[in-house]
Amino acid sequence: MGDTIHDLFLYSPRRDRIVRLSDYVTDVESRRASRVFWLISGAEWCSVTRITVQEAYALWLELRDRGVELLLSLNQDRDYGVTAEAIVAGAQRWDRDVLGDSLEDPDFLGVLADTSRLLDAYYTIAATPLNLIVGPDFTLHYAVVGWEGTEAMRATLEAIIEAEL
Repeated sequence: MGDTIHDLFLYSPRRDRIVRLSDYVTDVESRRASRVFWLISGAEWCSVTRITVQEAYALWLELRDRGVELLLSLNQDRDYGVTAEAIVAGAQRWDRDVLGDSLEDPDFLGVLADTSRLLDAYYTIAATPLNLIVGPDFTLHYAVVGWEGTEAMRATLEAIIEAEL
C-alpha cells in the first residue's frame, strides 16, 4: 500500500477542502506522521456502514487523544454511474443524519467523499464497509471488510498505538 495510501485524498464537505494523509506528515525526512489512521469507507445504502460509522465515531472520541485519526468516507458505487457530486451529497447527508452529534466537534473532519478512488483497489462496493488501519509510516497494519464490533476494534487499535506511537 505504501505510496498509494500516502497519496490518498478525500474531500471534506464540512470543511470544503481536500484531506490528504500526506498533510499529517510531521517528519518530512522520514515521511512519518504522528498519528495512526483509521479509515472506513462504505456506501450510503449500507446498513452495516451506518452502524460502523456511529460506533467508530464513539470509539474515536475515546482514542483520539492517544494519536488516532478517524477518516470516514463514502464511495457510493461510482462504477455504476454515480457522479462525484452525488458522492459529496451523500457525505453531506450522512454528516447531518448519521453523525449529527459530531457537527459541533472542531476536531472531526466529518463524513468525507472518496473522490480519489484509491480505496477502490482494496475492496468491492458490494462488501462494505472497509476498515483500514495505517501506521504513522503509512504502512497498512489492518484491513477487513465488515464490522467486527467496537471491542475488537478497540483491541486492534490499542495494540497498534502501543507498537507505533
